[in-house]
Amino acid sequence: ASHPLHDRTSYAILVTGTLLTFGDATDLVLAAAADVIVRGNIDLRGNRSNLVVQSDKSVFFEGFTKIANGDVSLYGGVKLDGTDLGGADATGTSVTIYKASAIQTASAGSRIDIRGSKDVDIYGAVIAGGVAGPTGITWASGGDATITVKAGEQVMLDSALQASRSVTVTGGTPGADDNGLSVLLSPASGINAAGLSGDSSATGLVRIDAAGDLEMMGAIVAGATIVESAGGRTYDWAGHLPSDVVIAAAGRAYIGGNTVNINGAPITTGGSIRAGRSITIDGGSHSSGNGVQVHPNSELSTHDADGSITITSDQDAEIRGRIAAGGEIVDGVVSLVDGTATLSIQAAHQVRISREVAASKSITVVGGADPIDGNDSTSGQSVVVAGTGLLRTRSANGSVSVTGPQAITFFSPLDLSTYNVQSPGIGSTISIESTSGGHLKMGGRIQGYRDILLNGLSPTTGDTTEGSSVELTETSLLETLNGSITFDAGSSGIVLGSLTAGGVGSDVTIISDHALTVKGSLKAADTVVLTAAGVLDLGGTVLAGNGVSLKAGTDAAPGQTDLFIRNTAVVATTAANALVTLLARNDISIDGTVGSHAARGTNDPADMPYGDATVASTTGVESTSGSVTVLKNAGRVESGATLGIKGDVIDVAGVIRTAGSTAADGSYDVTFTPGTLLKLTGDIDVHGSMLVKTPAALTVTGGLRVSGKHLLSIDTP
Repeated sequence: ASHPLHDRTSYAILVTGTLLTFGDATDLVLAAAADVIVRGNIDLRGNRSNLVVQSDKSVFFEGFTKIANGDVSLYGGVKLDGTDLGGADATGTSVTIYKASAIQTASAGSRIDIRGSKDVDIYGAVIAGGVAGPTGITWASGGDATITVKAGEQVMLDSALQASRSVTVTGGTPGADDNGLSVLLSPASGINAAGLSGDSSATGLVRIDAAGDLEMMGAIVAGATIVESAGGRTYDWAGHLPSDVVIAAAGRAYIGGNTVNINGAPITTGGSIRAGRSITIDGGSHSSGNGVQVHPNSELSTHDADGSITITSDQDAEIRGRIAAGGEIVDGVVSLVDGTATLSIQAAHQVRISREVAASKSITVVGGADPIDGNDSTSGQSVVVAGTGLLRTRSANGSVSVTGPQAITFFSPLDLSTYNVQSPGIGSTISIESTSGGHLKMGGRIQGYRDILLNGLSPTTGDTTEGSSVELTETSLLETLNGSITFDAGSSGIVLGSLTAGGVGSDVTIISDHALTVKGSLKAADTVVLTAAGVLDLGGTVLAGNGVSLKAGTDAAPGQTDLFIRNTAVVATTAANALVTLLARNDISIDGTVGSHAARGTNDPADMPYGDATVASTTGVESTSGSVTVLKNAGRVESGATLGIKGDVIDVAGVIRTAGSTAADGSYDVTFTPGTLLKLTGDIDVHGSMLVKTPAALTVTGGLRVSGKHLLSIDTP
């Protein structure tokens, strides 16, 4: 490509040689109404000696500039007092720092100020407060040097800006030739604010503001010195001030962007941001619907144990890159330190996460009201976590919170041995809640230390998941190491996956305002409680250490079955004196196993094989206004000692078993209490005392055995 000056025919000042000054307090000022072109070297060696280059039209800088003890000001199309003159060259550029150029101030507290009325294009290195060497920058003692770049239209950076304390970049309203971009950082670009100062109360800062869109494909580092060696690049964080990166765009804030590969073909790529203390990204609106977008190859990390990363978007926040708050990312691997670092992601519309996002202490994800797009099956949802996504914390008493007014979806992981949410630190909790009536669809794997809370309310308009408010798919797993799992299924719930609540005293509790279907596996060290205001349909496994409570139905509806125990269902306990209760307003249908004991000796849900009852427990089945039916093929109700069945009609065509007796003289271990009719046509085997009390005739056509030195009492009209 031809040189950008090849057809430049007029200018006011042209420097092609070397300008060298030695005097103290001796400024060099190059100012003119027309173009100012510097293609030579400038070396100011005196103390308090500044370089000022100003053109009412444009400044073109190509060469090497060293300022021993002073500042640099480059103003194109702008007066020294900041008055915008609207000046630029024929390409719409007001300031150009060309390839292979370098501008360097060596002293502490020095300042480099670059301003352009239109575009500012930087292809050369800019260093404030230090000297470049083979391993990086050697910063002047005392730090405090700054770089400021401001454009009326676009700032384009294709090289490095490095300052001992802070770097600020401001892009204005994009011009017609800027493709909507106020700030563009190429893959070759970098910004380093080392965060050094003689003032211990000061902070380091990289700040980028864009009046339009922003694309950042380079590397940003705040609060560290970059060290280059044959072994690669490392970061020296020791002795640096708390340092922040702040990125704000009225348009899209894209950590990544559009470029070309070595063959000139268009591609997208990512960028990296490392900060000592915090990273803040604030995105606006864009035609893509993404206010913030993080490319899959992008990485964001804060080094400090008490650091933070905050991402907000006026539209969607699409997080496809890796994030570590309170740690680092090396070769694509996220590592965290113990601490209080936090990560917050908030979008006015939808949050999408498809890579690992991690924080030492807490993660908060808040989605908004996402507009419905008929061409996008995930639209109308507040939060979507892909199967490749992972939300992870490390420290004790950590938390993961995912909320939004609409639906929330966690897709199934491609590798079923991996998790989608992990908060394993002692005392840590996980909550996933739809706050204003949205469907929760959980296809992923979730692990917390203490408690897991899910809440899904009635589906909202546009929720196409056909009715259920909480849906745990076949691939889902909710697991606590030492805590309970609780969720409100809202209008209805479907549990096809697995829930495991580990640790002493840990429960699984699920409630539904209407229907609840459980076909998966529920395990709790203490109790499992399932409550449905409508129909409870159990086809899976329920296993608890100390008790199981199943409750269904609210309003009387003759002939309606409120509680189904399907032939694939097993309800079992492991501890002595465990209690199993089934309670329904209307009919109960039992075609599976209820009350079976598992092996003794452990309450660990991970080790609960099923076996026969050997110690005392209690099983109770009651329909308050309907019938109880134990079906012939697979229906089975068991108890270690006491068992009671109560209903208007009791029809036992299956199996009733008890294994022991605890009843005192004159009392009964097994009782059948029908309202109108009792039919015992199945296999009844009782070890203890049994009472049958019925207001109507008793029909017994199956086996009836009462063993031991106990009573069989039958009370009929």
